[in-house]
Amino acid sequence: MSSAITKPVELLMSISNHLVAILAGGLIAAGTAAGAQDYYSKNVGVMKHIPGGTFQRDSNPANLSSLREFRLCTTEVTTAVFAMVMGYDPRKTDMIGLSEPAGEISWNEAISFCNKLSVLEGLTPFYTINPDNPNNYATVSDWSANGYRLPTETEWMWAAIGADLENPGDINRTGYLKKFAGDTGSNTIDECAVYKGETAEHTCFTPKLPNELGLYHMSGSRWEMCWDLFSANPPEGELFNHTGPAASEIKVFAHVLRGASVNNTAAECSVLSRIGVLYNRIGYNMGFRVARN
Repeated sequence: MSSAITKPVELLMSISNHLVAILAGGLIAAGTAAGAQDYYSKNVGVMKHIPGGTFQRDSNPANLSSLREFRLCTTEVTTAVFAMVMGYDPRKTDMIGLSEPAGEISWNEAISFCNKLSVLEGLTPFYTINPDNPNNYATVSDWSANGYRLPTETEWMWAAIGADLENPGDINRTGYLKKFAGDTGSNTIDECAVYKGETAEHTCFTPKLPNELGLYHMSGSRWEMCWDLFSANPPEGELFNHTGPAASEIKVFAHVLRGASVNNTAAECSVLSRIGVLYNRIGYNMGFRVARN
C-alpha cells in the first residue's frame, strides 16, 4: 500500500468535502439527536449527557466506583476533524481514511487537540500543557473548566456499560460482565463493534449500533485513550470521582487505553479490557473521544 500522504492544500480541500458529506449524512453526530442535557458541537457532534452514579468495577462487590455527571462524545474523533483542529494530517500512511477515527496519534497529541478544540469553541481549556517536560506534558488546570478533555477510566467504563439506564438510581452491579459495549444478552457483538475477524471489508468507520446511551464504537474500532496513568493493579474498595494513580505511584508514564480495537478478537472487546501506552507512542489502532464536565 502506498505511503503517500495528502499534501496540505489537497488535505484542506479533502477535509472540507468530507465534513460536508459527514454533516449532510448526520454521521458526525452519529445520527443521534441532542437531548435537553446534551451538548452539540459543530466540530465533533453530540456530546451525550451521562448521569452520575455508582457501579461495581469487577467481580468483587466491594469494588465500587461513584462519579459525577459528565458529557461524552457519541463518536471517536475522526481524522478529518483532528486535522481541521490541529492544522496537520496525523497519518503516516494512507491506511486510515479521513472519515475514519483518527489513528497514528499519541496521547500528548490527543491532549493538545482537546485544548485547541476548547479555544476554537470559546471554552476554557482544561489542560495546562508543559511541552518541555514530556513526562508531565499535561496537568489538570481546573476540574471545573468547561473545555474538552479525555474521559477518566472510570467515566469511560461507566459510559460503556450503559450507566444506570436499566435501573436509574440503583448501583449497576452487573455491567462489568458485558462482553462488549451495548451487550444486552440477546444481541451479538457483530451488531455493535468492528473487531478482528468480523470481516476484512469493514473499516473502523463502518456504522454499528450504539450502546444503551447512544455511544458508538465503545468496543472495537480504536483503543480509546483515557486521562488516567496506567497501573497494572488498580486500587481496591470504594472510589469517588477517581482520576487514576498519582505520578509518584507509578514507574512508567503510561496512560490507560480502553475498549479494544479493530485488531482485537471478540473475546478481547469486553468492557473490562484495558492496556497501558506510553505518552508518546503512536499506533494505528489508538484513538480517542472527547469528554466535558
